[in-house]
Amino acid sequence: MELVGLVLNAVDGTKILADVSRKKSYFREDLEKLLSKLDDTVLEEIFEEIEYNEEAEKGREYRLPDDIADREKLLGKIEEQLKTLNDAGAKQLNETDGDARMIKTESGNKFCYNAQASVGDKRGIVVGADVTIEQNDTHQLGPIRF
Repeated sequence: MELVGLVLNAVDGTKILADVSRKKSYFREDLEKLLSKLDDTVLEEIFEEIEYNEEAEKGREYRLPDDIADREKLLGKIEEQLKTLNDAGAKQLNETDGDARMIKTESGNKFCYNAQASVGDKRGIVVGADVTIEQNDTHQLGPIRF
């Protein structure tokens, strides 16, 4: 029984959305802007105002989280995230799924994967597949594993 004829195959690709929250994402450009603003003296006044207001409202629920209310902790967190981006060689990362990347889809840029599949013409059996994090799939035909 001949299930697969390797003469004619159909190849197609699709974007598979990662199951991530955009709130758990960080972007190099945003982190660098925030880092430069942390050096501004205007921001120093804002942090002093935050500290003053928090002292005045002790016991109330409305407070900034400790990791961003303290300037040094915030600075450390930003530097740690930038180091993670540098180590990964990425412009953006998500804490939930560190492998997913921002890829342009029909509904905008989303964290996802780029999947390719090759199907045999005889019975429609998948004969090769590959998943990447590259946005463009024009050169993905060669690496599909048969």
